[in-house]
Amino acid sequence: MKHINVLALLLSLFSSSALAWSSMGEAEVQIRDGNICFTITDKEFKQVDGLISFWKYTVYKKRENGRGFADLWGFTMDKSIPFKKGDCIQYGELPKEARLGSRFGVAFPEKAPVLQTNVVYGLDFSATGSHTPTHGYGTDFCLKQVESGALVVKKVNNNMNPCDEKP
Repeated sequence: MKHINVLALLLSLFSSSALAWSSMGEAEVQIRDGNICFTITDKEFKQVDGLISFWKYTVYKKRENGRGFADLWGFTMDKSIPFKKGDCIQYGELPKEARLGSRFGVAFPEKAPVLQTNVVYGLDFSATGSHTPTHGYGTDFCLKQVESGALVVKKVNNNMNPCDEKP
């Protein structure tokens, strides 16, 4: 009986630490100077004392049938780089330290596809902070063109596309 209790304790400790280690934080999509860029939320920066190490991102497009996402574009780096509050990585810009990402051995196109309005996209932003088990950040989003012609970013929650809504 003693061995079973010890085994149960070890399994519960392993399970909870595995869940904590695999936590995901919240990424944020912004438009700065007319360009789409990616960062993490202020709340996430507070949890990592304002600095993370970033090494990869991928943008996905929601499939037409609504089931899952298809990879669109992204990059990865052999070494992570410091990323601090206020930094925002521009979509379609390949840093000199980076190489194009790939999926199942097929490289993404050199030129990033233009993101369309009223389409749901996903973002996987791979980074880690020194004071948190979070190893990645993500969000779903869409772009909406407002009356002035400007693009705005809308966060997608629970598969509800706020870009389909009429103003």
